[in-house]
Amino acid sequence: MGSTAKMRAALRAKRIIAAAYSVPGRRGNLCPLRYELLASGVAVLVARRRSDDVVVIRVAVRLPDGRVKQLRGESRVGIKSPREVIAYFETLYAKYGAPRG
Repeated sequence: MGSTAKMRAALRAKRIIAAAYSVPGRRGNLCPLRYELLASGVAVLVARRRSDDVVVIRVAVRLPDGRVKQLRGESRVGIKSPREVIAYFETLYAKYGAPRG
């Protein structure tokens, strides 16, 4: 898919995450790094905490009736290395499908 499809998927993921967690933009403690929308409609946010440089991953899904649900069991805080982030994303892809776009 093209870059426009990727951008639309990222914006949709951003809206889902914002509705579920009310993640602020540049002024809050979290600095968003990446938004991703998986094939099953699950949105993923990778962010870094400004105070202590800890990686935070938030996961949410929009339900068929329009509500948004936090997937707290899938969310992670404090992943140390990029290798751990990649391994965690592979488990998410296996469970919810590959990214859209």
